[in-house]
Amino acid sequence: MLDISTFIPALGTPQDSAECSSLLDTLGADEPSIATYPDGTFHNYYRQGISLFYTDNLDRIDFYNPSPSGRRRKPSPWSQPPELILNFPSTSLPLPPPPARDPKLPPPTTQAEIPTSMTRPATLTIRKETTAKDLVECFGEPAKKGGTTAWIDTYIEWEVDVLDPDGKESKLGVMVELREGPGEGIELWDRAKNWEWACLKVFKV
Repeated sequence: MLDISTFIPALGTPQDSAECSSLLDTLGADEPSIATYPDGTFHNYYRQGISLFYTDNLDRIDFYNPSPSGRRRKPSPWSQPPELILNFPSTSLPLPPPPARDPKLPPPTTQAEIPTSMTRPATLTIRKETTAKDLVECFGEPAKKGGTTAWIDTYIEWEVDVLDPDGKESKLGVMVELREGPGEGIELWDRAKNWEWACLKVFKV
């Protein structure tokens, strides 16, 4: 297993920093395949299923969940990464307030107590079969989300409070691209809750 929080010290540091070197040692990384684009450079570690994205510093770490190969799928260059874990500082997750009641509707006959929080596990383990629904149950409603376009897959994004192995609390940006399921584009978000993750990106916020 990989505790994602152990990689937080490397985020925002130069490629030749001690923190980045420690991260690569933790991964047991070999020589990367480097791809350079106008906005930055990817160091792809296919065997570990991980990519590091640099501008001047390490901006982001991407973990890949390769699709199963088959008759209609090309084999993925990415290996499956180890299971990923995140530890939370609290097992209680605040819920957003309910939408305002339509004043045109008659008042309710009984006043039900509206919950303001929900429980969640202290630790999330992200496996290859983890779905959007599993993530929402631990992270809460996404801060951002978007549907499939020509440039990006359907994604959901959060700012997540996590604990590092020493018990220190940090905030981490988490963006998850989802693997499209059958009937994509039709009732998108109702269907997307059952889609598995395809790429999980972590970054500083």
